[in-house]
Amino acid sequence: MTKNRVKETVELVAVFSIVASLIFVGLQVKQEREVARTEAVVAAAESRKYMAELISENREIWVSGLAGESLADIDKVVFESLADAHYMDVFGRWFRASELGHTTPDRFPFQYARFLIENPGLLAYWHEQTAREFELRELRGIASRKRGGLEWGC
Repeated sequence: MTKNRVKETVELVAVFSIVASLIFVGLQVKQEREVARTEAVVAAAESRKYMAELISENREIWVSGLAGESLADIDKVVFESLADAHYMDVFGRWFRASELGHTTPDRFPFQYARFLIENPGLLAYWHEQTAREFELRELRGIASRKRGGLEWGC
């Protein structure tokens, strides 16, 4: 064997090694993605089951709160906790769908918006929460400007 022949053989083996490693990496990425999808489906199912259990345990409060009926203070706290858990469940499903490249992750915000519109008590609570968040942002902005000396003219 000549030097050139040995060199060509080594280069050919190197190219095949690189191609084989790329194929292996591609298969590994595909497998990891499938595992992630499966884990996301399991997590979503567990989340839905937990949410269903919470609502089932407090169904009268949930139904009354959704309808916008007057609730006792303790029942109002339970309803608000359920509403927050429901929102986080929907948000979590939307986030997982977006991260995994689900074909229609936009359906979750539309479904939640429709659910809000169909349930005046939940819509009222949602408006209260967003107004509270807006007020907090405004207060943080004022406090930040004061600390920065902008309000005091420094």
